[in-house]
Amino acid sequence: MLLDLGKYQDALAAFDKALELEPAYTEVFYYKGFALQKIGRYQEAVEAFERNLEKDMSNSPGYYFQGYRTLQTGALQGRSRSF
Repeated sequence: MLLDLGKYQDALAAFDKALELEPAYTEVFYYKGFALQKIGRYQEAVEAFERNLEKDMSNSPGYYFQGYRTLQTGALQGRSRSF
């Protein structure tokens, strides 16, 4: 809901709280990465997508955003699984 409203900072706070309460809920990292990339924190977004994919390798949107942000940050070394 917060993402839909463009309230990315509020969404990030909610995602951090969700992960604090339930660290195994790794889908939150996907949404956290999305919010981070929307506010221009690209390296952190890549890291959030990577955390999501560590637990859920079937998340194809996670691979897309991870690859896209990796290209934008220029940090390609060792990230061939994103493509």
